[in-house]
Formats: sequence, structure tokens, C-alpha cells
Amino acid sequence: MWAVDMAVVVVLGLLAMAQISMQQVLRNPLHGIMERSTNNAEPSLGVIATSNSAEKALNASGEFILSSTNPYIDYAGRRFFIGTIRGATVVYVKSGSLAINVAMTTQLLLDFFISIRGIVHFGSAGTVDDSLPLGNVVVPSSIAYTGVLNWKSFGSVGGELTFGDYNYPEKGQNLLGTIKYESLTLSSADSTQRTLWLEANSRWLSIASQLKDLELQQCVNPLNCLPNTPKVVFGKKASSADTYVNNGAYREFLYKTFNVSIVDTSSAAVAMVSLTHGLPFIVFRGVSNSAGAADSGSTFSSLANSNAVAAAVEFIALVDLPHTASN
Repeated sequence: MWAVDMAVVVVLGLLAMAQISMQQVLRNPLHGIMERSTNNAEPSLGVIATSNSAEKALNASGEFILSSTNPYIDYAGRRFFIGTIRGATVVYVKSGSLAINVAMTTQLLLDFFISIRGIVHFGSAGTVDDSLPLGNVVVPSSIAYTGVLNWKSFGSVGGELTFGDYNYPEKGQNLLGTIKYESLTLSSADSTQRTLWLEANSRWLSIASQLKDLELQQCVNPLNCLPNTPKVVFGKKASSADTYVNNGAYREFLYKTFNVSIVDTSSAAVAMVSLTHGLPFIVFRGVSNSAGAADSGSTFSSLANSNAVAAAVEFIALVDLPHTASN
């Protein structure tokens, strides 16, 4: 009798699960479309931008060819475009700003498109490194998420940023105390670890190194050109946080404390979600302004994004995924 009761419980449980699953499909009519779009799909790349300027640069390049059969899927306020770049199958999405939006969008991308084999992220960035000219494209090997802060009370010991060191005109005590930068908990299928630095995939960095002689744009127009020809730069580190650097003292602090060269507001979010899923990622950042410097304003945003797109496109052409003819 007990065995019969258990069998009834199991059957009822399975029926309940099936009912819940059906309810989920009915609530989300896109579920079936997404399954058809991803089942038996060939390996593809996820391509993520955050700004209108970056998206405009991608569209202007003419390199992204939309699929003629399933060009896009709308979900949760985001439009996922399906197509090809240089014959490689890609799914492109613009996430919007702030790390939480970028992380959510990256997670949705990987949940819905199971054929994704890695993430390519592009856009602009500010430089905190005086040796790094505008217009260059930085491919960071490491990204620090400098947005998790433990703001310590006045008189506390420890912490990387001591506000009293920046009192003007002389250093001294400051009631703002100090800030200690906390590491992240990075969980994946293999392990859970605490880390400040998110490392780009070494194999993809090696492939990207073939772009060191890539010809990039130098001029926004005939009357507005950079003094030097931009290039793709490797071996640099990046800082990423929702708080964007527009302060000279903080710019100097980040450069000296973390040895970073560029700052942005989204790369760490893409990196963390990708690493959680065990997928490679790579970032292409066109330097558009001198973050926090006297000349922090810039007229080279469009050029920086165009150069970032150019580098990302050439990388996609090189990366070892199956290629098909454009749809």
C-alpha cells in the first residue's frame, strides 16, 4: 500500500510540474520561438554594446548582416538581433548603461541562446593613463570591478583610499575616513573564489594580438583629426564601476593604486557573467576622453566607437567558430 501511495505522489508531482511548465510557456509566448531559434543552432558569438553611440558605429560599419528568417527577438525590454559578421553567426544586443543592466542582459543572452560560445563586448572608455592617446583601442587583459566599497568610519585603519590624503591645500584628517575596495565572489561550475580581477581568455587575447597592425581611423572629419595614428593596444588593465571617473584626484588614485589604464561602466559585468558560465570574453574599448583630466571632454566619441567596432569585427573574423554565408 505504501508503494502505491508513493507512486500516486510521484505521478501527481510530475503532473504538477508539467502544468507549471505549460503555464510558463503560456505566460511567455516567446519561449517556443526561442527554442526554435536555438535548438540545433550552430555555435555563435554574443556581441554586446551599451550605448547608442556604440550601436550607431556598428550599424555604420555595415558589417552586421541581419538574418532574413529570424532577424530579432524582443524580450524584457531588450531586442536581440540575430545575424552574421564576416560569416560568423552572432546575436547582438544593446544592454543600456549601468552594470546591473549589462549583467542582466548578458545573462538573458546566455539563457535564451544556448549556442553562444563566447562574448565580444565593445564601446568607448576614458583613459587615466597619460601615455595612452585618444582614439586607440584597448583590449584589456584584466578588469577590476572597483564598485564594491567598504566605506570605513573616521579613525579606522586600513583601506586603499584615504580622503585626508586629498585635503587641499595640505593633507590631514578628514571625517570621510577611508575606503576599502572589496573583492567579488565569482562562482562557476568548477569553483567559487574571491577576486578583484576578472581575467580575459588567454587564447582569445592571443588571437586578438594579430590586430596590432590594424589600420584605425584618425579623423572625425577633414578638420578634426588626432595628432597620431591610433592603434590596437594590449597588456593594459581596466577599471569598471557604475561611478564614472570625472575627477582628477580619483583618476590619479586609480592609476597608481590599481595600475589601470582605462575606466568604463560595463566591462566587469560582461566579464563576470561570462566567467560564471565558463565562457570566454573579450573587450574592445576605444579611448574617447581623458577621464578626470582637464581635457576630459572629447569630440572623439564617434571615432573611438568606430575604431572599437573595427577591431571587434576583425577579431570575429579571426576567432575559430564555424562560418557560414551571410543570410
